[in-house]
Amino acid sequence: MAFDKEKTLAAAQKYADKDQHEKAIREFQKILDVEPNDLRVLLLIASSYERVGKMDEASNAYVKIFEQYRNQGAYQKALAIIKQAQHCNPNSDDIAMSMAEIYSALGLPHEAVNQLEKCLANAEKIAPMPAFCRRWSESMAKTSKLAFATRKCSKEMAIPTTQNVNIR
Repeated sequence: MAFDKEKTLAAAQKYADKDQHEKAIREFQKILDVEPNDLRVLLLIASSYERVGKMDEASNAYVKIFEQYRNQGAYQKALAIIKQAQHCNPNSDDIAMSMAEIYSALGLPHEAVNQLEKCLANAEKIAPMPAFCRRWSESMAKTSKLAFATRKCSKEMAIPTTQNVNIR
């Protein structure tokens, strides 16, 4: 018997409409097993994950959507989706870095720096992390608009800037 995507999607929607999100998730996952990049289904499963409190799973689904939009150059859509991912996982440095990247691409350096400063604050809570600053420096080196952020990170963490270090 062949897989019927529309029938499976209808069943998932029916479960979601009845607030039976665990059942909806199982149906959405059947579709994603066949079509892992279906944006509509990824968005629906992310929403269901949120409704049952599975924030990590929701965040992961949102990040997959974000990556597709970013790769297509649809930065406004990417920003909207990565904000949803950050709502689900507010302490994720990877999500904050992705937000900084999109803000930079949209010509919003102040917002980009704010996201990067969140990452730095998280890192400082744990321990000084020169490797983190190197990653931050790599990100900042991509845009001359944010070069001052690289210098700030390097100065605060007492490591050399990207100007005199080869980062691979």
